[in-house]
Amino acid sequence: MTNGDQPGPSVHLALTSDEALVLFEFLSQVLDRRELSHVAGDAERRVLSAMVCDLETTLSAPLAADYHLQLAAARQRIAHSAEGLKPDELSAENDG
Repeated sequence: MTNGDQPGPSVHLALTSDEALVLFEFLSQVLDRRELSHVAGDAERRVLSAMVCDLETTLSAPLAADYHLQLAAARQRIAHSAEGLKPDELSAENDG
């Protein structure tokens, strides 16, 4: 997200390409349906919209013909990775 004329220093987040793709899809759906209108204020919606724009300019997958296949694969990889497991699943996986 560009800092532009916003006060304060920039913060940079590191995401894998899978995480970025899944986050892009989630935020796009939520913002398109205006589901945040009763939860978030103008500032929050503006920040999330800027994040979607930044992800959209970074990712090539949303423009690909097989976007939904790429998204499904990314979701599956995340869901099956150690980072995607719930804390109780992590401890069970490490125990056995």
